[in-house]
Amino acid sequence: MGELVQLRKEDIWQDAETGAWVLTVTPEAGNVKGKERRDIPLHEHLIEQGFLTFVEGAPKGCLFMTIKPGSSFDGVWQSKKNRVAEFAREQVPDPNVAPNHGWRHTFKSRGFEAGIQEKVLDVICGHAPASVGRAYGSVTMKTKVDAMRVFPRYTV
Repeated sequence: MGELVQLRKEDIWQDAETGAWVLTVTPEAGNVKGKERRDIPLHEHLIEQGFLTFVEGAPKGCLFMTIKPGSSFDGVWQSKKNRVAEFAREQVPDPNVAPNHGWRHTFKSRGFEAGIQEKVLDVICGHAPASVGRAYGSVTMKTKVDAMRVFPRYTV
């Protein structure tokens, strides 16, 4: 969740080759799993819900945080993460599931159900390959875009 809380306006862009809208999780914005940049295609449902309109209307810099004079990035970042964790805890009361880790678990579970390859889900989530063999070959933007096209829409 911390990776999303720290997203900046400049981290949302359109890939010229696929035409897909992409969010970049990058160490330049803050803490990143694996300390490596990841480009993740946006799901069409998120776009339909107005995310790009939100981004377009946002000022330059952080999309979900306002760092006021005298405040530190880390302090504001931690506070936002905690607020999302509190919300998630209300939704997922199981004490065996860490609220902010539950998002990746849910994403991977729904991805498996949609038939998306584990390697592709790992790349999107920032998980290290489970074996040396799975580290060979790259997951292209087209592969990630195709995966997000079959990823199910969110339903309540």
